[in-house]
Amino acid sequence: MAYYSTLVAAEPVAVSDATEFLAALEDLLQPHAHATGRWENHVAELVSTHVASSRRLDLLGLAAPLAGHSFASRKELDAAVVDYLDDDARRSALGESDPVKMAIGALHTGRAILKSAVADGGITDESWVGELRGWFESFVEGLASGPPALRAEQLAALARAGVVSFVGPDPRFSVDRSQRVFRAVSAWVHDDAAEARILIEAMSPANRVGVSVSPFLRQLLADGLVRPKVMMTAEGTPVQTSGLDVQPHPYRVVGANGSVTPGMYALGLQLSSTQWGQPSRPKPGHPMVAAIGVANGPSATPTKSPGTCSAFRSKNEHIPPTRMSMLPARSDEWT
Repeated sequence: MAYYSTLVAAEPVAVSDATEFLAALEDLLQPHAHATGRWENHVAELVSTHVASSRRLDLLGLAAPLAGHSFASRKELDAAVVDYLDDDARRSALGESDPVKMAIGALHTGRAILKSAVADGGITDESWVGELRGWFESFVEGLASGPPALRAEQLAALARAGVVSFVGPDPRFSVDRSQRVFRAVSAWVHDDAAEARILIEAMSPANRVGVSVSPFLRQLLADGLVRPKVMMTAEGTPVQTSGLDVQPHPYRVVGANGSVTPGMYALGLQLSSTQWGQPSRPKPGHPMVAAIGVANGPSATPTKSPGTCSAFRSKNEHIPPTRMSMLPARSDEWT
């Protein structure tokens, strides 16, 4: 609705019988219209009747702007990416007057609403694995989050200056040890492989407790004090998820034998299998929160651990050190 109402205001000629169209569209998006099971088809029919084909919202196309395109060279690809970045920056400058940016803003708002709706068991395991994490998460995160427009303009400028070039969609990387170079190619770009002597992996490592390199978390797993949460797919296949298995709030962790580990709680990223959309980093001005907390009921007192990490420490001295909470000081040990 956000896209088409903005389109009517920004480009009136793109929509015929705009008042009638918007009223009918709003009605089709109400909950009662979904009972038929064909509401999406009805929306598509309405849009095709009233909206010019070049102005119809294509969310899948927005999520994969290069899908279906091939390029004769990386130079041709670079030009296409620069055009895309320039267009994105232009739309950002228009703000609420741009239909695409309003649609993306609606997705961002919807993501926040969904985050609250699914918290603490709001959806089934099947939906969590197959839909929320299966396709929706990557789709909405790719569209509704990202760097500010200035970064798009800067990247476009670097590409125009020849400082930055792009490999292309679905890149494949290899190592030529005899030449001591890394190579990268894309099946969609008909050009020689890009070569470099240095390869920097800029992506943050995935948060998966089952394969974590954190000594602290690995020790908890080895001792059976915690375990990854397992969910069942629609086909009945068990899938190990990214976060810890916990009870509902206040998130007491579940051990390997299925029993609750006394006095131990999970916070933050390690609740990623219970709460969707956990932040991957602390907000500015707020201390980092420990991944695991140890407490002894009302006697637990919040303390500051090294590295400005908040932690809970029991007043009972007999609690084993492996159950004390502390985030590693080195970022490569974060989970």
